[in-house]
Amino acid sequence: HPQYVLAVALVLCLAAAPWSAQAAKGYFSAADATALQSSAAAVLTDSSAAVEDVAAAVKVLTAVGAQLPHGVCAALNKAAAGAQKPVLVAAAVKARAAASCTPLASDAELALLTDAADADNAVDLAAGIDGLMAAGKSVPAGALDALLEFADEDATFRAAADDEYGSIAVAGKVLPVVAAALDAGVEADADALDGLASGLEDLMALAESSADGQLLSFYDSQAPSVDPLVTTGGVLGSLEALTAALKTPVPLSKAQVAALSRYVLARKGVSAPELGASLLDALAFVQSNSVGLPLVISVVRSSVELSAKGAEAAVVVAVTDVRGNAVTGASVVLQSARAAAEPDTVLFANQELEPAAGVTGGFAFPLLQAKPAPGYYMLEFSASAGAKTLPATTVIDAKVVTDAEVKTCSLALVQDDVGGSEKVKYPCAAGKKVPDVIAADSFHELDLALAIRSSVSKRPLTPHQVFLRFVNEATGVDTVFVVPANEAETGHKLTVAFGAAAPEFGSLSGRYTAQIVIGDAFLTQAIVWELATFDLYFGADAPVAAAASSGALPDIVHQFRQPEARPPAAISMAFTAATLAPLLVLGFLLLRAGANIANFPTSQPLMIHAVAFHATIGGIVLLYVTYWLQLTMFQTLGYLAILGTAALFFGKALLSNHTAFRLTGPKLHSE
Repeated sequence: HPQYVLAVALVLCLAAAPWSAQAAKGYFSAADATALQSSAAAVLTDSSAAVEDVAAAVKVLTAVGAQLPHGVCAALNKAAAGAQKPVLVAAAVKARAAASCTPLASDAELALLTDAADADNAVDLAAGIDGLMAAGKSVPAGALDALLEFADEDATFRAAADDEYGSIAVAGKVLPVVAAALDAGVEADADALDGLASGLEDLMALAESSADGQLLSFYDSQAPSVDPLVTTGGVLGSLEALTAALKTPVPLSKAQVAALSRYVLARKGVSAPELGASLLDALAFVQSNSVGLPLVISVVRSSVELSAKGAEAAVVVAVTDVRGNAVTGASVVLQSARAAAEPDTVLFANQELEPAAGVTGGFAFPLLQAKPAPGYYMLEFSASAGAKTLPATTVIDAKVVTDAEVKTCSLALVQDDVGGSEKVKYPCAAGKKVPDVIAADSFHELDLALAIRSSVSKRPLTPHQVFLRFVNEATGVDTVFVVPANEAETGHKLTVAFGAAAPEFGSLSGRYTAQIVIGDAFLTQAIVWELATFDLYFGADAPVAAAASSGALPDIVHQFRQPEARPPAAISMAFTAATLAPLLVLGFLLLRAGANIANFPTSQPLMIHAVAFHATIGGIVLLYVTYWLQLTMFQTLGYLAILGTAALFFGKALLSNHTAFRLTGPKLHSE
């Protein structure tokens, strides 16, 4: 079965690569930053990369503190050559400024940006203002007021003046420019700014929640092609600077900030430069916002070996900020610990964790104190660190793992025959190969039984993956059988009828190597054990008797079928006599009644009718005897239909003539 072969392959991989206790981090780690850095650096070496990608790559490298490669300015100039869209030109100018390129913008680019600062499109207008500020040029008077005229009451922005509704996606592009312009001292109408400030709370309310209510992001249904991370990064990245300029608090609750931070961290695996830049913008807000610092509970070690001692015998979590920095005054409480197999049973509750040495923000929970059995456990943690932080809760799946061993093993070959069954037992010891080559054909069955236990606690185990694997030594093709757990008693048992299993082997006779493969998620390492060598023959004329065998032959236990119990001879003779007694009684009574054949008709056709009638009656009696001896029911009914019809015909004719004889006398009889 292909699915069994795949399962065995996975278990063999576990055998080659034993269990590891390391777990992924929940915060944005140095490894995540390195992955973004590598993706951005690759874009800068791509001569065909678009200008927006090159500009985003420069922003990513600058944000993660990486050194910009040599030739970045040339790459920007090449990518921006001939760009006519204000958004692209502004992105190129800002990237040159970040890379300290000179000049920041050509005369043609400055002219295009100046014209865009008077555009009737919100995105182009914002790009013109943004590009001119990045180039160190003055923003035309009234340009920022013109941009604010595109704002709706809920702080969304219409792309064009005649659009009916504002767009969150456009707001994500415009708000960073408004914040930067106000921070640079660009003047704007006070009423327009007050309207924008009052609408920010409505804008925050437009954030959409995930199905489980744990994540929050800004998604624009009018622009489904825009990734929510881009819009979320645009809105959040400028929110602190914008609210500071507008002299209004950040219109987000602690719960909203916590949900937004969870969404941002959920997207930390992005690799595209544009998404990476938006991710870093959002992370910058989450890490230093004025509402509250979100705490992140990350799993450091979720698996514990049953044999572990000291610090290694604990589940370890870390409490940090979103960038993995330790948080002063943090504390962690284990709310509950439950076995996944018995979720109603609480092993621990309301236990405060002790700090874990050598782990930034680490806390340890001694899971092995409860002497748990190998398996999965659900641990619920909560973390807090004062009024300026946002508490966090999480549920992690922990597991206790162990080394396993085979306690007992039995192996036998059974052959059924008409006269009984023959069972050959082979020496089976854990980890050792049976010394004899086992020969079997289509009339044999293989019986295998295993008892598996933890090598640490010596308690029985029931791994989910236990297989018997046959590998053809000539072709390398394997045939896999699942060794199921025996529900009635602890252990695993399997019977393989080679005749019925011939299609699984492709009816291919030959020499096979049999392996026992044992694996599970709670085993530190899989067990692969070469059990025996088999010579298998499929077909009616399998030459099992001529199969080669090395070493002394095993003991053969013959089991003959017991003969059926019979009654004593005296009882049998008495029963026979009782069966024949009615016939003797009938003959005696007929003689006493004077039975004779004096009145048997001699004239024609009465004699023919009488002989035929009595012959058919005798035939029916004989048919009954034959039925009991050899005939089947259907055969008997067929013959009975013929004899019965003949008896009915001749009997009716005989009875009619006999009646006429009694009425008319001998004259009619003689005639």
